Amino acid sequence: MSEINEEELMEEILEGMNRNRVDTWEKKLRMQTLMQETPEALKAITRIKEYAELIVGADYNNPENQKLREFASLTSFPGCKAQCWHRDSTEINAVLITGFMNLYKTKKESGALQVVKGSHKNIKWLEEIKVENINTIEVPAKSLTFIDSRIIHRGGSNTSTCEIRPVIYASFGQGDLKEPGYFLDTNMSGKHRIQPAEN
Repeated sequence: MSEINEEELMEEILEGMNRNRVDTWEKKLRMQTLMQETPEALKAITRIKEYAELIVGADYNNPENQKLREFASLTSFPGCKAQCWHRDSTEINAVLITGFMNLYKTKKESGALQVVKGSHKNIKWLEEIKVENINTIEVPAKSLTFIDSRIIHRGGSNTSTCEIRPVIYASFGQGDLKEPGYFLDTNMSGKHRIQPAEN
């Protein structure tokens, strides 16, 4: 696979933001936009798919659970507050995995992804989050992080003065869960799927 150019990919994200597309929205310095089928975006989705195929289990042998369900970007700017803690699905048997590609080196100060360790194993409506169970995921540029849709997570607050945290994310799995936003450009629907590796 050819190397991903993070600057070109960032340009594609910014172009989407600048065109005032209806699929772009902002919530207090956190900008989200649907990814389009551009050369760099296709390299990103290919990379996410390749790694997802290595880690998914038997639940993904069902063809309906192999489909791309989300492909979008999420960028936090300096001063962005942390998201509320949330799960992408509260259904006990949900089958949905999300891969996050951080375009730049990500530190806690730039709003790194935070997850609550083990929270996908015991789904409760209200759950106390203990500080000792929070993992802040600081990673190098172009690295991938995968989460189960049932894990409690959030984008942290960007307390830096000049660093942005652009993330491309893609989700594969069930298309009929209640909570996910299923952020996917209609032109991408049905075009990408994962094929689980032989066990």
